[in-house]
Amino acid sequence: YKPGLYYTEQDEELLAFVGQHVGAALSRARAIEETRRRNAELALINSVQEALAGELDLQAIYEAVGDRIRAVFDAQVVDIAMLDETSRLLHFPYTIERGVRFPDEPIELIGYRKHVMDTREPLMIAESTRELAERYGNPLVLAGEPVRSALFVPLVVGGRATGVVSLQNLDRNHAFTESDQQLLETLAASLSVALENARLVHETRQRNTELALINSVQAAIAGELDPRAIYDHVGDRLQAVFDAQVVSISIYDEATGLLTFPYVIERGERLEQHPIPLIGFRRHVMETRE
Repeated sequence: YKPGLYYTEQDEELLAFVGQHVGAALSRARAIEETRRRNAELALINSVQEALAGELDLQAIYEAVGDRIRAVFDAQVVDIAMLDETSRLLHFPYTIERGVRFPDEPIELIGYRKHVMDTREPLMIAESTRELAERYGNPLVLAGEPVRSALFVPLVVGGRATGVVSLQNLDRNHAFTESDQQLLETLAASLSVALENARLVHETRQRNTELALINSVQAAIAGELDPRAIYDHVGDRLQAVFDAQVVSISIYDEATGLLTFPYVIERGERLEQHPIPLIGFRRHVMETRE
């Protein structure tokens, strides 16, 4: 600053003119960048949906979604966790950290994932701290490296949370944005629909198989008077359907108090089983009729 030297109105007009054009150029560049990003997101969503279309193998569904998520987001860790309703444990059909696949090691439903499933809302962690982990009851490290920032999104089917997809950055804080959250929510919705469709189809197929088994057994024994033929037919059908190396049919002889075995097969070989006393598991089942 020197006394007596001031900016003129022409200077102001010129700077305003330049500022107006720079602002317009930046606005156009931002709009173009947003359009490109949106197109990339739509392409990703379409590619995921195409990969999932008609896919019924659960592991293939996890692989398709996990691999595409890993290719797009700034995350060293991508995992998909699914809740087992019976054991109340989280299983990890897809976990990858810095390009290394981790095995499925179930954990209890705790911490960040429990919060996400309970609320059915995403959770963004800009900076992972000990205080934050303690607040949610989440271990600082379960496996691998400590997390710097993370994003957790629930998988929801019919208003019920069934699992969680997470992105984790191991190198820096504030790695994920609101746009990342919105995109991951969309992908999680596609994954949820695909998993539910696969489950329904598998249940329908299983039910149809069960009905076919029941009908074939009933048709085979209709009018059949030879007990041996009935045992053989039912035993063979059971062996063909169930995941069991041994199928046996035992009959209680009230006169002797012994169990006889008209049908026993182990790993495809028919066996002859001598009568045994009514003991153990079979006695419990016969006494309770359960």
